Amino acid sequence: LTLESTAVDNRYNTLSFKSLQLQAPFDGSYKTDFAFGDSWDCVGFVTPGILMGLFVVALLLVIMFVGVCWMMDINTMDRFDDPKGKTITINAAAE
Repeated sequence: LTLESTAVDNRYNTLSFKSLQLQAPFDGSYKTDFAFGDSWDCVGFVTPGILMGLFVVALLLVIMFVGVCWMMDINTMDRFDDPKGKTITINAAAE
């Protein structure tokens, strides 16, 4: 906490407190042996690095899901096959 004021001759007077902790008793009672609770900072839990990591993972999962769906949709070309005709036989012999 820093308090500043200007003097008549353009000098600055400054009063600074380092590590000042304020906490009101929220239960409405006055105690002479008041103890401070846990201190906490108002910082975000989701940092930009975590958010970008989650975004990249979600993007890769969507790409993988679409790719797997496309591979499951592949069909064989049996349009020109004749079920009553002669089948193709390939003789493979090891030499």
